[in-house]
Amino acid sequence: MHAVHTEANSIRFSRRLKSFQIIRRNPDEQLAYIERFGRAHGGFLLPTNDDYLALVSQNRERLARYFTIPLPGWDVVWSLLNRTSAYAMAASVGICVPLFWAPETETEMRQAVCALELDKNDYILKTRSVLSVPADEKTVRQTKPAARNEAEILSACIELKRRTGNYPLIEQVVPGSTDCSIGVSMVVGPHGDFILTYCVRRLRLARYRLESGYVHPYELGSVLWCETCHDDEAVEAARALITRSGYTGVVTVEFRRDARDNSLFLTKIEQRTVRATSAVARHRDGYSDRALRGFYWRLSERCERLSRRHRLGMDSGLCRGHPAQAKPVGIAGRHPALSCRARLRRGFAGSHAARHWRRAAGAARDQAADALYAGLDDAPKRAGGVNAI
Repeated sequence: MHAVHTEANSIRFSRRLKSFQIIRRNPDEQLAYIERFGRAHGGFLLPTNDDYLALVSQNRERLARYFTIPLPGWDVVWSLLNRTSAYAMAASVGICVPLFWAPETETEMRQAVCALELDKNDYILKTRSVLSVPADEKTVRQTKPAARNEAEILSACIELKRRTGNYPLIEQVVPGSTDCSIGVSMVVGPHGDFILTYCVRRLRLARYRLESGYVHPYELGSVLWCETCHDDEAVEAARALITRSGYTGVVTVEFRRDARDNSLFLTKIEQRTVRATSAVARHRDGYSDRALRGFYWRLSERCERLSRRHRLGMDSGLCRGHPAQAKPVGIAGRHPALSCRARLRRGFAGSHAARHWRRAAGAARDQAADALYAGLDDAPKRAGGVNAI
């Protein structure tokens, strides 16, 4: 497996990669590099973000001479990247879509804002397509929570028009807690046959917070945890939408169930692989919260030993007292351990100690994994999933 990206992120440390190449952000240069690589190696070309998705799809015929490409042509891909056309397509096969406004002029935008029921509902601003500058420059996301007053919403819409060239979609939030968010991931064959379908329920999402201190009451945004589930209605709806679109390849269709009546609403379509699952999140999965705290505590403890030995000055903040009192599992518990490991790697980048670090970090991971699995009768000592952290 080979990977290319515009920046040196943590993926380059994956043991599954044979090579990692940094490329420029210029699309023409990216395309030229991929072509050169294709002529030399060929293989299976899988874009992993929306910009790469557009680049490969727009040049599909050109790149298909060298690669197997699990994507349809640009006309199909664009119809799903464009939010208004995707919503229209979903409505045509009977799928509920959130109430939204797509103003083209300032007059239409002001009329839309006046029509909002801010005392009853919450709203979110979305770019017309995911191929856009971010709606929220701080989080670098294509969505932005709407404030609770008309003046601030008007100001945000005008500012987005200035930066993106279009007024945003103003969309009513479908109310519900985290586990109301359902994702259906599919692999669709070249003839429209569904080779693989599985469904996940979100367990934790990132919350939106406005600078004024107002926290959006419904959890939206990037996925942190989820679990597999059975939702026949969501699977049937996702398959109907993808069949209607003519899409082939890897795709995830995201829905949200309305907490008031359990009705299913489309929220977005991801035409690429997404981070769908995390290690474990609930006691009934066989892992106790205490065991997971102990796992991250032990991993951080060993990373800090390496840090002190090599004078990198990294303190994860987890090794305080007993493992049972470590920080809660989740983003607060995972991040320090990950940061510690990343800092160590950066400290050894390009040095003769790189091999030593890999051996030592691997040993620390395995020891921590042994500690985690020690109390589980039916679990292997070193499960492959542990490497995900």
